[in-house]
Amino acid sequence: SHIWEAQKAAKDIDTFFYLDQNGNEGNVLSHYHGTGAEIWEQTRGRLDCFVAGAGTGGTLMGVARYLRDKGSPASVVGIEPDSPKSKIEGLLHFDGTFVPPIWDPSLISEQRRVSDEVAFETTRRLAREEGIFCGPSTGAILSVALEKAREMGEGKTVVAVACDRGERYLSTKLVPE
Repeated sequence: SHIWEAQKAAKDIDTFFYLDQNGNEGNVLSHYHGTGAEIWEQTRGRLDCFVAGAGTGGTLMGVARYLRDKGSPASVVGIEPDSPKSKIEGLLHFDGTFVPPIWDPSLISEQRRVSDEVAFETTRRLAREEGIFCGPSTGAILSVALEKAREMGEGKTVVAVACDRGERYLSTKLVPE
C-alpha cells in the first residue's frame, strides 16, 4: 500500500514530513469543527442522512461525531468501492488489510459498496446534468445519496460531500473517447 511506503519514507525525518491523514486526529477534528458545524448550520440541524466516502476517515468520522454530539438521529452512511482493485481513487475498500487508526465503526449506521461502473456513470451524469465536474469518489457518494433520498421519501434531507475534482481523471475512463 502507498500508505505503508509513505510511513517507511517518513522515518527519514530530515527529508520527509508525514501528515498521516489516516491516523491524525486533526483530520477528524477539522471536519468536526468545520464540515460538521457547517452542515449543522446550513440544515438548521434538520438532516436525516449524511453520506460520505470512507477514504482517510476524516470527513466521515468528524461529521459523524459532530452529529452524535448534537444528538442528531441522522443516519451516517460510509461509501467504499465494491472491489479492492477499484478505480475509484480516494475511497478505501475495507478488505481487512488496512483500517485507518481514526476509524470508529460505532459512528456509522451503514456502509455501502459501489461499483466502478455506477460511480463513473453517476460522475458523468453529474457533469452532464448539473455542470459539476468531479471525480469518481464523488460519483460513488452521490449515487448512494440519491438511493437514500429515494428510500427515505419526500421531505427528508440527505447531505452528501463532494470530495474530488474531475480534472485529475481526464485520462481515465471517466471521459469517454
